[in-house]
Amino acid sequence: MATGHSPQSTDDSQSKDFDEVDSHLLEQTVEKLVRYGQRVGVTPEEMISLLDSGISIHDLLAFLASKSSPSGVPEPKRERTLRKDRFICFR
Repeated sequence: MATGHSPQSTDDSQSKDFDEVDSHLLEQTVEKLVRYGQRVGVTPEEMISLLDSGISIHDLLAFLASKSSPSGVPEPKRERTLRKDRFICFR
């Protein structure tokens, strides 16, 4: 007896949910990265230009971190706490 649901339709539904969650998390991450870049003096346009020129995300993050201290040496690690929404915040 058929259940009315094919395995493919279930996979498509799960894929859609996964894509929506991923899109939302990616959007939040990009917004945070842009805010951080602006805080250390790097515009979104500059970050886009660096990415377009082939810099990796890892190297972009290292570049932004180096801009966060006057000496170019990353700041010492700060105490981390886990918020209720599961994101780590720094004090």
